[in-house]
Amino acid sequence: MVGYGSVKKSDLTGAVASVSTQDLIRSGRTDAVGAMQGALPGVQIQRSNSKPGGEYNILIRGLNTISGSTSPLIVVDGVPGASLSNLNPDDIEKIDILKDASSTAIYGSRATNGVVMVTTKRGKIGKVKIDYSGYAGYRKYTNMPDMMSGEEYVQLAREAKRAGNNNKYVDDSQIFTASELKAIQDGNYFDWVDAVSSPAFMTNHTISATGGNEMATYALSAGYYFEDGMLEPQEYSRYNLRAVVDVEPSKYMKFEINMYETHSVRDTGNSDLLQDAFRLRPTYHPTDLVTGEEMWAYSNGQYNALTTMKNELNKTKKYNLLSNIYLAITQLKD
Repeated sequence: MVGYGSVKKSDLTGAVASVSTQDLIRSGRTDAVGAMQGALPGVQIQRSNSKPGGEYNILIRGLNTISGSTSPLIVVDGVPGASLSNLNPDDIEKIDILKDASSTAIYGSRATNGVVMVTTKRGKIGKVKIDYSGYAGYRKYTNMPDMMSGEEYVQLAREAKRAGNNNKYVDDSQIFTASELKAIQDGNYFDWVDAVSSPAFMTNHTISATGGNEMATYALSAGYYFEDGMLEPQEYSRYNLRAVVDVEPSKYMKFEINMYETHSVRDTGNSDLLQDAFRLRPTYHPTDLVTGEEMWAYSNGQYNALTTMKNELNKTKKYNLLSNIYLAITQLKD
């Protein structure tokens, strides 16, 4: 697929890269952009963050601007300005990337950074065919830093205090609070990273129906994707509905309707939660071990991560509708 039409790859002079639906599904990714990673030469795809529903940065043939946008133009079934993150990979038939300057001849300056052309699946002549694909699983953090144990941290704190006190040890009461001294005495240390994180559930389901005859074909699909975050309350959910109808009542007329609706909800939670959890002492506890009161802040100015994780709301809801109506009438011959 190149702009207004299609040509054989052997006859193509411009720079084009393609990825098929088999490649997208084989990758096991639930977002169209992530499924393209490593599959297209000359195209760099990096995720901006690892939170559920995180966006991707696409660079075609490297960075070509200092202050301007480097994002390519996204065209879905002829409709420019779409977002790949809204698409269900199961709905995609093929993705073509126009990488050279010839793409600007069709789409103008918007195509300066290249064009990503998405062709979705369409109906085929035949009986009604219903397909379902889905999976469910869990994910968790890997390659986590090897943290000190509680005993190792206590000894480090003592040595750090000694180093700043003319090489003389001081009493633990000058280093730790009463609650921390109780934790040290009982050997009761708190793992903050484990407390704020947990394995995350994720699932994806798609059901589609295709069929038609010589006069009309159709393709209908519905999809649901949910990704829980490994840090609460992070999560992302996406709902997709798609309808494609191709009608050709005669050899002189062709009518097409494409509609793609997406509703997504994304909650990114506390922006510094994991960083805070790594920095908190293992001698700190969510509650004071002496008085039993809930702790909000600690002596070094840090805050209770289990409390702050609930105090920041970053929820985004999106509704997107892509639609395209096409009518072609062929002039009658004399």
